[in-house]
Amino acid sequence: MRKYKVSRYAVLNALKILSQDGIVAQLPGRTWVFQPLLDSPKAIDESLAFRLELEPQAIRTPGFSVNSKKAGLLRERTNEMLETREGRITARGFMTVDTEFHNFIAEGSANRFIRGSLLTHLRLRQTTQKDFSVPDFRLRQSLREHLEILDNLERNLFEVAADLMVLHLRRSGIGRPDAVSRAIPPLMRNPRS
Repeated sequence: MRKYKVSRYAVLNALKILSQDGIVAQLPGRTWVFQPLLDSPKAIDESLAFRLELEPQAIRTPGFSVNSKKAGLLRERTNEMLETREGRITARGFMTVDTEFHNFIAEGSANRFIRGSLLTHLRLRQTTQKDFSVPDFRLRQSLREHLEILDNLERNLFEVAADLMVLHLRRSGIGRPDAVSRAIPPLMRNPRS
């Protein structure tokens, strides 16, 4: 309040919003602390490891539910994006559809702790993720992977969907330099890259 010369209400409201997004947490008393953020390559690697553990598990949890209406809307938005001309998928548009897909997975989990952890983590990703540069072919590949996972969820093939989620997340974790060099034979790649 002193530093920014604002009212207690404004500060508490800001802290409440930051808390809902998983950026800060309240400790006993009046103390607030920042939560781990996706602010370094190590944090991003840890985020991916977290997702690799929990997102497939969310699908495998007995009682996973597929909201048919949401699945249909998600499929429609994904197909619309795939129909855009090459090079026309925006980072913001992709991130919106991607977040909706991963929220759909989290919300389907019958385990409230997995669901809550994933939803909190997705809000953190959404809040801290900046625009990024990913090749158009990878964005389209990712969207097709979403559709394949959806297909299997709607057929109640949860094990297959969970396995496809692992592949999807692993592909998403491949860095741009690695993605660029995939077409180069291994012997011709620079060993230090």
